[in-house]
Amino acid sequence: MKYTSAEANKLLKNIERKISTLKGREASRATFQVASGEDAEELRPEFDFVANHEEIKRLEGEARKVKHAINGFNLTHVLQGFEDLTVDQALDILNTTETMDIDITV
Repeated sequence: MKYTSAEANKLLKNIERKISTLKGREASRATFQVASGEDAEELRPEFDFVANHEEIKRLEGEARKVKHAINGFNLTHVLQGFEDLTVDQALDILNTTETMDIDITV
């Protein structure tokens, strides 16, 4: 499937959000408190550790594919009219250019 650069970045953010949610779910269910006299097994939160980790690994693989596609696009797509720079070169220039003070009078 083909995506625009913006769509691919949005997809990547969505995947990263899902990974973060799964890791947070694991962290919140890793420990739980039980008062003395309560049955720990009865109060244990439902959680499938193996299924959670398999989903995280699947999503991380998907994220790698999307990152690779974005990087490949940035390395090969030439910006016409900008000294024939690739997107990667233009981003590098933007990242290394010092910020300039701009005086805006309203």
